[in-house]
Amino acid sequence: MPILLVGLNHRSAPIQIREQVAVSESNLPSALTALSQSCPNAEVLLLSTCNRSEVYIAAADLLRQREGILRFYSDFFRQDLDVLNGYFYQYEEEEAVHHIFRVAAGLDSMVVGEAQILGQVRDAFQGALAHRRLGTILDRLFRSAVAGGKRVRTETSVGDNAPSVSSAAVDLARKIFGHLENRTILVIGAGKMSHLTAKHLIATGIGKVIVTNRSVEKAEELARKYQGEAVEFERFPETLRKTDIVITSTSAPLPILAKDQIKQVMRERKNSPLFLIDLALPRDVDPAVHSLENVFLYNIDDLQAVVDESNEEREQEIHKATAIIDKEVECFLRWLHSLEAVPIIKALRLKAERIREEELRKALARLGNIGEKEKKVVEALSAGLVNKILHHSLVQLRERASRPDGKECMECVQRLFGMDISEIESQAQATEESVCKSDGTERTESEGV
Repeated sequence: MPILLVGLNHRSAPIQIREQVAVSESNLPSALTALSQSCPNAEVLLLSTCNRSEVYIAAADLLRQREGILRFYSDFFRQDLDVLNGYFYQYEEEEAVHHIFRVAAGLDSMVVGEAQILGQVRDAFQGALAHRRLGTILDRLFRSAVAGGKRVRTETSVGDNAPSVSSAAVDLARKIFGHLENRTILVIGAGKMSHLTAKHLIATGIGKVIVTNRSVEKAEELARKYQGEAVEFERFPETLRKTDIVITSTSAPLPILAKDQIKQVMRERKNSPLFLIDLALPRDVDPAVHSLENVFLYNIDDLQAVVDESNEEREQEIHKATAIIDKEVECFLRWLHSLEAVPIIKALRLKAERIREEELRKALARLGNIGEKEKKVVEALSAGLVNKILHHSLVQLRERASRPDGKECMECVQRLFGMDISEIESQAQATEESVCKSDGTERTESEGV
């Protein structure tokens, strides 16, 4: 079953585009439903992070499914496809497989080796699994990709001292502002990104940390953890007057800091410099704020310079990680190509079983009136002979299917045993459709990801 990926990321699309197609955790169920409706009879998975939006499909008709993916982006996000099309990339088969393995390993991230993406890939997999959108192919693909990402993290140092987006933001603040010991930083939002940001802030010896969030409990929890001060969300504009650096990362659909609001704050601050680091997607800060005097606004894309320095220093470990991923991809592709033998194996077994049953019927007729015990012995003998004759051949057939000459081998077997190719293809299509409709929930009981 072919695999298709259509998406955009921090390399192909600016933040202005990425924020238009971002999916929050609360919107994931409705997004997956809409995607499945646009791509019927397909396994689907949606990976949405601050730096990428990618749709993975496993289905028979990739051309029709690609049209469905584009329709999903247009209808669900209410976007003009003529605009989005210029930012999409598309990978099929081996390229799509290689891409998700690199993504899970952190090798395709803005910050190469960052740890957060592995968890985000796992969450996307679990989300699609929980909402019954996966079948055999994508289930195996994402389990393998996550396993490969874990290997990279444990067998290489590519993730050691690798800044996440949040730590890169802190480094940028330090470069711009100098020492941070006497500075006050306001962290808006108490999600994962804010937790990581606060952690890096404490490590710099920051003077004071103020935390705000729509949930007072979450803000207080984060403030206690990092010995900071929590303020109610409605009151955070007041704290801007005494704040030097603002790091914001919420899931708000619209900006929470407007130009007029910051303009008034700057008057009250007597125009002393204010640094805003916007880690949110969609963005929390109105881009027009950048035009205000002594206000310095940086978003995710602006962190690229800090990130590039980190990536260059870890080049050797990146090569090690790439070698691991290449082997993991090769292993998955062998399994994937071996599936091409499944319809032929089923057809061969069916053909052998029909012959066995017919010959068994003739033999029993010639034997005349024999008892049930004898009939069972003869039947077991015929079944045993068929299984023993086929076993080694079928094992070799599955193994050869994963080789470069696998297709020629399959065709040779079809001709050798006189099997109808069209019948085999129709059986394969029926198998694919049944796989797409399966929810995969039974597979998760014993396999943790």
